[in-house]
Amino acid sequence: MESLAKFLGFELLSNMVLCIFIGLLLFLTLILTVMVAGQKKKTTLLIQELSLLKRKWRMNDEIFINGNLYTSNNRWTLLF
Repeated sequence: MESLAKFLGFELLSNMVLCIFIGLLLFLTLILTVMVAGQKKKTTLLIQELSLLKRKWRMNDEIFINGNLYTSNNRWTLLF
């Protein structure tokens, strides 16, 4: 193992182990960053879908009578 460290240009085996450990941490950070970016896209899409569903639900609860917009909140009230 020490000969591999010398071949790769490290004077001590502990330096090679530390370098490999830091490299693994950087790689893990990169993978987690990509995963978070994907989750952000999914969250944005979910918020958009929820907004569309809420709008559709709200529109089903509203009616037009003589050009005025009414909604039912236990009773029919005029919306301005």
